[in-house]
Amino acid sequence: AWDNQFADVVECVVEYESAHPGTYFWFDVFTNDQHAAAERDVEWWADRFGSSIRGIGVVLAVMTPWDKPAALTRAWCIFELYTAMAHLPNGFSVFIPPSQRPMLHHAIVTGAQAILTALSNVDVARARATKPSDRESIFAEVRRLPDGARTMNTVVSDHLRRWYLWISTFCSPSKEPSAIPSCCTAWPWRSTTSPGSGAMRWSC
Repeated sequence: AWDNQFADVVECVVEYESAHPGTYFWFDVFTNDQHAAAERDVEWWADRFGSSIRGIGVVLAVMTPWDKPAALTRAWCIFELYTAMAHLPNGFSVFIPPSQRPMLHHAIVTGAQAILTALSNVDVARARATKPSDRESIFAEVRRLPDGARTMNTVVSDHLRRWYLWISTFCSPSKEPSAIPSCCTAWPWRSTTSPGSGAMRWSC
């Protein structure tokens, strides 16, 4: 999301590359001409994004700040997360910046509900977009889904809640925050490629 601190994104990229040496990253800030992008409609971007992530195979979703992820307030980001679920058998991988994991650990151990509330309240209908025309175009795509926005919200929220339940197993008063694993090694598994369907499991 444009609202993210760039340093948070860099933290996650560096961590992923350390676990997967030689990885190349597709980063829209550097690979898209933002001026030319304005000339393309959402349908064109949706098609290109879907085909691109199928080729790349991995989508890293940086959730920062940890308790109120900016990505979950942006229409484009929610749309992209749903697209990842639709096109990749493992959906998207969730990243909390390493520097924020101690706060996440403390919140889970003390029973704070901030992040679970944020992950459960994904609502593309209330999400923002920089340009009103972009928001309307995104909603034109959303309305094509069975059950519209509800389908998109449910698929993304369910995936995030499962991640939260998995990550919670690494948090207890007897464990250090460093016990929280890098989410780059944690992948969900689905029995079908239909978004949000099938059994899920997480491992590290």
